[in-house]
Amino acid sequence: MTKMDLLIVTTISVPVGTVRCFTMTSQDKSKKAGRPTDPTLRDHLLNHAMNVLLAKGLSGFSMINVAKSAKASKETLYKHFGDKQGLLHAAIERDAGFIDMVLTDQVDSFDNTEDRLKQMAKNYLSSAYTEHGLALQRLAYADGDHGLGPLFVNKITSRVINCVAAEFTRIHRADAVEDAELFLGLVQGKMYNKIVFGVVPKDLETAITAQIDKAWNVFTLYLNHSD
Repeated sequence: MTKMDLLIVTTISVPVGTVRCFTMTSQDKSKKAGRPTDPTLRDHLLNHAMNVLLAKGLSGFSMINVAKSAKASKETLYKHFGDKQGLLHAAIERDAGFIDMVLTDQVDSFDNTEDRLKQMAKNYLSSAYTEHGLALQRLAYADGDHGLGPLFVNKITSRVINCVAAEFTRIHRADAVEDAELFLGLVQGKMYNKIVFGVVPKDLETAITAQIDKAWNVFTLYLNHSD
């Protein structure tokens, strides 16, 4: 089973930077269908909550639809999550735990700062622009007034910034968090807004590489000026 079998990614835009989060989605199809055992019940429900959300959107996301998808009762959902908002919030809370692992994937195979940061940027942009990630991103915008957007910022944004800031701390930068925020904002660029609104480059991988290179060129000027 690959990493992408286990993870789907979402992003949330903030004034500086973008955030990725990861949700387990794969299931062992060799197991008999039906209700899961208690130790896996919570993850099972969260997985199906995401499946329903991505298939039906916010308007079709309901406790009834999730219960049907998960082959569980509404009472079980209410017992574990309280209400629909609680269910969405729980999924995001769980996803936050995967951020560091995915952002730093293969980063340690490089020694110099440029290659390490570029790899981190590639990890996060390549994963962020999936169908799953964009759907959840749009949901966060749509549901901002009800607390889902702020939850992304509080739980996800701060974590990804801290993860990137650790790279700047490694090279003894005075304000690692500020550096991380600026770097993430440059990596995101205008391409992010276009993709969120449905304008996706034909060759996304090439576009991501070009965006990262452009961001690094600008960021290098900042680093040289601030030294």
